[in-house]
Amino acid sequence: MNLAEVTIIGPTPTTEHIRELQANGKWRLFNGICFVGAYDTKEEAKKYGRMFGAEKIAKAYFNGLYTEYKEEYLDYEA
Repeated sequence: MNLAEVTIIGPTPTTEHIRELQANGKWRLFNGICFVGAYDTKEEAKKYGRMFGAEKIAKAYFNGLYTEYKEEYLDYEA
C-alpha cells in the first residue's frame, strides 16, 4: 500500500500582503488568533462578529509597512 504525498499550500507572504492591502479601511473580526474578514461597515462587522463568536472587531489601517488596528470589544449584552 502506497501513501500519496500531500502538499498543503497555504497563504504566501505575497498573498497575505495583498489581503492586508485589500482590508485597509475595512472592519475586521478577531478570531482569537488574527484578524479576518473585511466588512464595509461597523454594523456589518458586529453582525458577523456575533454570528461567528468574535470577541473583538477592529478597523484596519495600513500605515505603509503593516496594518494597524483600532480594536473594540463586542458588547453581547447590547
